[in-house]
Amino acid sequence: MWRVVGLFVFVSLALAKNEVYDGYGLYKVSVKSADQTELVNHLSHSLDLDVWVHALPGHDGQVLVPKEKKELFQNELKAAGVEFIIETDNIKE
Repeated sequence: MWRVVGLFVFVSLALAKNEVYDGYGLYKVSVKSADQTELVNHLSHSLDLDVWVHALPGHDGQVLVPKEKKELFQNELKAAGVEFIIETDNIKE
């Protein structure tokens, strides 16, 4: 009986963890200068984003952005002339 309950709790927690990433987008970011690199790093810290690969001039980065921060992130990148591509609009799918 306890094994069944334990298994049920484990499966429920595992499934709930996937819901955390619903709506998160994966962005490929291309920087051309040290200033743009610094901006992306600042945004990553201030917005508490998950950096998968750090962007450097000549080396694209990848940043995971929650749904509620996508618009702000995109607007800041556009204002600074940082090129980006949304690789995955919803990482959960």
